[in-house]
Amino acid sequence: MKMIHEQLYNFKFHHAKTEFILNEEFRHNKFKPLKDFLELVAAECPHQIFREKTKRASQIKEHFNLNEVKIISRKSSASTIANFVVQAVFNNKMRHEALEDFMLYNDSVTIACEVPVLLDSDDVRHYKYELNFDVPFSLDDGDYITGHIDLVQIRNGSIYIMDFKPSAKKEKPIEQLTIYALALSRLTGIRLFHFKCAWFDSADYFEFFPLHVVYKKKVKISRGQTRLNLTSKFIGKLL
Repeated sequence: MKMIHEQLYNFKFHHAKTEFILNEEFRHNKFKPLKDFLELVAAECPHQIFREKTKRASQIKEHFNLNEVKIISRKSSASTIANFVVQAVFNNKMRHEALEDFMLYNDSVTIACEVPVLLDSDDVRHYKYELNFDVPFSLDDGDYITGHIDLVQIRNGSIYIMDFKPSAKKEKPIEQLTIYALALSRLTGIRLFHFKCAWFDSADYFEFFPLHVVYKKKVKISRGQTRLNLTSKFIGKLL
């Protein structure tokens, strides 16, 4: 399905492969809401919002706190496929779509490409004030952040949000991919815990947990340590 959202995006969804993946493993059954969402995109996508002057996820300048984020570099079939496709397609402008098409039809875990997602003010408030996530921006009512996910995969008990970057080693699109994950989590109702994000090219592949970007573990303090801290503060005031 071709979508004119300021520029042309070619959304595609592999129904049969998704059904097979969901039924193949019990741990993937919980991702059925993702299939339901993808099936509704063609009929329900609010195209007008994407055509207006909304904020793009790739343009967000606010920086997330990455202190507890571990970026993992590893070998991946995605890079192997990218290397094959890049060598076969001589038109640079066509490589991106050619790679998406090849992975959608030939890779066993890729289920969709150019998936439109959005965040609104209610979504941001939900994350910030109900879940206490560390989200470094706010939206006014009626404002949106939009984006298009290059590739969506289901594998190893997780949903992967994938982005092809021709110079992956020089890129660090953590903000962009985290926003994609936040948006897709809200749109599907699937917990952010089940998402992973990754970017890659024909040589390199990097992945991280978006949950680690926005949720910081609270340090547990023993009752004795708490009492000691309070006593120290009290004595400090007396002095």
